[in-house]
Amino acid sequence: MNISGWIQFADLSFRDLGAVDAHSATRHFRDFDWPSEFARQNQLSADDIEQCDPQIGLSDKTGRYINIHPFPGNEGYFYFQYFIRLRVLGVPLWKVRRIVRGNDLNVDHIPDLIYEFCAGQDEKLASRAA
Repeated sequence: MNISGWIQFADLSFRDLGAVDAHSATRHFRDFDWPSEFARQNQLSADDIEQCDPQIGLSDKTGRYINIHPFPGNEGYFYFQYFIRLRVLGVPLWKVRRIVRGNDLNVDHIPDLIYEFCAGQDEKLASRAA
């Protein structure tokens, strides 16, 4: 599967990670200085400058993507977009986009999300949002 990755900074800029696999995306997540970026986000907010939650994101050429937002305190949330085939009388007719949000994410599980996304385990990943 051809997967691209990026890290979104609090100031809305981003770093393109290029083509990634589960191992390299997990390494990028673990190596990034999240505490410094959270401090930067707090400063931007205090200065009343537009900002966003820092995140790591992955996408593939089919339109699937996942945005994972860690927070200080070992928690976070994620958005995941994937597609399901609607069937009528067992015949697949068309694809429908689904977007789910997972709240109360334990940051220790982020590598699992990355591996599931890269492996195409959409239903397992979506079930984490339930």
